[in-house]
This record gives sequence, structure tokens and C-alpha cells, in this order.
Amino acid sequence: MTVPRHAEPIEIVSPTQLEHGPVLIDGWGRPHPVTGRTVVGRILAQTDMMVSDPSISRVHAVIERAPGSDRWMISDLDSTNGTFMNGQRIGTNARLRARSRVVLGSVGFVWLGNATDQVGAPLILNAVGEECMPLSIFSFTDGTGLACYGPHVAQLNLLEYGFVRCLIERALSDAELDADSRGYVRHMELAYTLPWEGLARDSRPVQPVATSVQRVFDACGICCRVQFQARRGYRLH
Repeated sequence: MTVPRHAEPIEIVSPTQLEHGPVLIDGWGRPHPVTGRTVVGRILAQTDMMVSDPSISRVHAVIERAPGSDRWMISDLDSTNGTFMNGQRIGTNARLRARSRVVLGSVGFVWLGNATDQVGAPLILNAVGEECMPLSIFSFTDGTGLACYGPHVAQLNLLEYGFVRCLIERALSDAELDADSRGYVRHMELAYTLPWEGLARDSRPVQPVATSVQRVFDACGICCRVQFQARRGYRLH
């Protein structure tokens, strides 16, 4: 079998993990601390954080704290494939806000201003999607979360995170079933389970949540499909 280019984690060498402070979370869910001024690039000898991927320039970008403030800025260092934040290509001194999605070349991260914003261990579904890579999800203190898939990272709102979590938990519990049957969660179960925040039972639109999750996955390059069958419900494939 041919292994997809990003099926195995990209090697990323970063400073020692700090108990507190800002981190970049990569598509495999690994935190990479940022301290003071951090240069990111492909060549270890020239950088503070080395990302071993051909889409990354030798010296690609720099993250640093703005003088005399608690703001963090990111600047592209004339990289070949660019630096993007929340889908927009950036130049110099772009402000990093909490949970900004940062893409260097084709490698995605999410910026956390404080490592303690992430809570709990990741939930991981192995070999899912078109590229058969693990899909990992992480929750934040407010119930929202991240979905990580190889070099791709997506932010999920409260309902999206709850939906994906339900489907991954069911897929893991159904591991012994045949591939055609495992992982389905019925519409009514999701209508009862998801964090609807006071919506009446007859006003809980599961289908739009599923559509929203698929749009987020597609926009962020996560090659997983939300499948639906009328008699079985929803699952990730």
C-alpha cells in the first residue's frame, strides 16, 4: 500500500514544553511552545522551531511578542509558499488572536495564547478519510475544540465539536463490527445528546450541524466525510 505523504507525523523540533504560555498545536495534536522570539523554518540550525516539510522555506516565519505588550505577532519571512492566518495570506506583523488558524506552506497549526486553554486528552479515530490518517479532536475550556488531521487543523464550535465527538466515540465503541455497520449515530440520539443550550426538542436541527462540520473539514483540507443513511444515522468515513 502506498503511504500518503502526510500519513506519518511531520517532524517538528520546538523548544521545551512550558507549563503555561503560548503554543502552536499541529495537525497531530502536538503542542509546540513559543518563547519570546521564535523563528520557524525547515533548517534546524537557522530556526527555533524546525518543521521538516518541503512546503516550508528554510527560514519561513517569525512569531514574537510585541514590545511592551502581551500581544503576539507573526510575520512571513519572504517564504516561497506563504504564511496564512484564518485563510488570509499575511505579510508582516499580523496579530495572533486566540485560536487563530495558522498555515505555513501546507502545514497547519492553531495558536493558543495559553497552553492551559486546552483541556483533557485527545480522542483519536485511526485511519479515517481519503488519506487514512488519524482524526484527533481536542476540547477547550468553553466546550469548543479542534479537529486535527495530518497537517490540517480546524476549529469547531460547540455543536460541531459535540457532533464530531459523538461520532468518534461511537466508531471506537463499534470497533468490532464490520466496516459497513460501525460508527453510526441515529439522528434522534444526536438531537438528545448535543449541547443545544436550551433549544426545544423540536428545534434541534442535526442536519445543519452535520453540513457545517463537513464545510469546516473541506475548508481546512480534512479529507473525512460525514455520511448519512436514513435508517442508521450519521458517521465519519
